[in-house]
Amino acid sequence: MRFSFLAFAAAAILLPPAAAPALAQTLTIGVRGGPDSMDPHGSTLGTHAEAMKHIYETLVWSGDNLQLEPGLAESWRAVDAETWEFRLRRGVKFHDGSDFTAEDVKASLDRIPTVGGASPTSIYVKRVAATEVVDSHTIRVKTKGAAPATPADFNRIFIIPKAHAQARTEDFASGRAAVGTGPFRFASWTPKGDLAMTRNDGYWRGRPHWERVVRREMPNDQARVAALKAGQLDLINYVPAS
Repeated sequence: MRFSFLAFAAAAILLPPAAAPALAQTLTIGVRGGPDSMDPHGSTLGTHAEAMKHIYETLVWSGDNLQLEPGLAESWRAVDAETWEFRLRRGVKFHDGSDFTAEDVKASLDRIPTVGGASPTSIYVKRVAATEVVDSHTIRVKTKGAAPATPADFNRIFIIPKAHAQARTEDFASGRAAVGTGPFRFASWTPKGDLAMTRNDGYWRGRPHWERVVRREMPNDQARVAALKAGQLDLINYVPAS
């Protein structure tokens, strides 16, 4: 999400000063492409992951210089050539108030191979042979042979509550199963339209600045620029060079 906001910030120079909502509590972003669905495991496309990172989180985080950093996992280590152990962050809660535990990680990893689609995230768990819950905040991942890139792969694996591991794509779209640990909570989504989210005041990294974020899908570059200049949007991505 940090990359997303940095990229969008570059577009803010096009915003006329008179139209800038200086201290507005809603951030409206015009994006060229939006998510394919609300299922965090349904697509590997960058536009999908970019949207999902507002609601869901991964065990491993990608830092500002693309280095791996702790996310929902505080640390990880190779136990042996075919076993990775992840120690999970304590005190994290899902948007529904439930505690984040190793059972949720196992349920998420086990669910991913069952999710279909044109570009499912199963590519990121293709080396996973089995998962084992050691305790409430420790999980071990057995791999198919040596898999040194496992922590990097888990940078794209979003964690959902175990209670929603059997949810269908439509359950996520309705919001019933769209529950994560991220900085924003799902509010509503219109395919090829708006994804609206509200602030997660209990976010473990700290309370987000914006009370509400709306990502408005607008594939046409000229339309996004026009909406930005008209003050209908605060930021846009993919600013045309012209």
